[in-house]
Amino acid sequence: MDYKFSLKGKNSPLSILRSPLMKWLRDDRKLLYLTAGLVVFGGIVRIVNHPLSVWLLNAAFIPYFIMRFIFYFKNRQRTWTAIERYRLSIFAVLFIIVVLNFFASYRIEFLLLILLMIDYLFVVNREV
Repeated sequence: MDYKFSLKGKNSPLSILRSPLMKWLRDDRKLLYLTAGLVVFGGIVRIVNHPLSVWLLNAAFIPYFIMRFIFYFKNRQRTWTAIERYRLSIFAVLFIIVVLNFFASYRIEFLLLILLMIDYLFVVNREV
C-alpha cells in the first residue's frame, strides 16, 4: 500500500488542531479554566498517590502550552500590546518552571498557580 504523507486533509497529524475541543479551547478564559481544573485534579490525586500527582501537575499545563504556542506562532509578525507582552513573559516563565519541575525536580507548584492567576487577571482585564 502506497501511503503519501501530507499535512493537509482529514488524516493528517495536524487534523487534531481542527477538532471541536481545540476550537473550544481557543477562548483564553476556557483554556485557563481547563488548566486550573486539571491542576486541582492533580492536587486531589496528591492525597492518594504523590508520584502520580507530580506527573499530572506537569501534564495539566500541556493544553495551555500548546494553545499559547500556536497563538504566538501564528501571530509572530504582529505588533503586541502591553498585555500580550506580559502574557508572553508569563508563558515563558511557566514553561521554564514546568521544564525545571520535570527534569530537575524543583517543587515550586505554588508559583505556577500564582502565575496562572495573574494570566487570568490579564485575560479578564483585556475583555473589559
